[in-house]
Amino acid sequence: FAQFERKTIVTRIKDGARARAERGLANGRQRLIGYDPDPHKKCHLAINQAESETVRHIFSKFVETGSIRKLMDYLNDSGFRTKRYTTRSGNTKGGNLWTPSSLHNVLSNLAYIAKREINKKNRTLPQNELAEVDRYRVVEASWSRLVSDEVFAEAQRLLIENCAFTRHKHVYRLTGLVKCGVCGEFLTGKGGTGRHGGKFY
Repeated sequence: FAQFERKTIVTRIKDGARARAERGLANGRQRLIGYDPDPHKKCHLAINQAESETVRHIFSKFVETGSIRKLMDYLNDSGFRTKRYTTRSGNTKGGNLWTPSSLHNVLSNLAYIAKREINKKNRTLPQNELAEVDRYRVVEASWSRLVSDEVFAEAQRLLIENCAFTRHKHVYRLTGLVKCGVCGEFLTGKGGTGRHGGKFY
């Protein structure tokens, strides 16, 4: 009975979150830079005026440079940081240096043009093979936009066209310097994933 009750509670929570998403409401997960929870309306977002200027600056600078790496260096050198906020329990989160991943999440987030993604984790799956409730779709959000459609579309084009979001490539410093003692050929670098992280040799 305890197991049944846990499954029932999980199902109810998921159904409630999906219903809020369908109405374009926020579910209170990780906070977005540029927005704060609306203190007067549950599951609504209010624009943070100071952070909204940072968001617009991020988009305009990316359209100008066309490179996430250059944008990241500029923001970090200029003192810009990720969203910093205090949780209900009093813990402080965020306020970190920008990374390619955190910038990509901002630049590709439909929330900034007042759109709400439903079942985002399923967007790359064959939709006709999924149940109706599990299919990816986009609805109008309940909050106001921060970026124009034109600027957002240009950012998406640059992300795709210039392959702006790439994994960091390891620099093999001995390339062209070390030779095989048997055949005389130069050794090349290779990487793999070990138990304690990436291994390069």
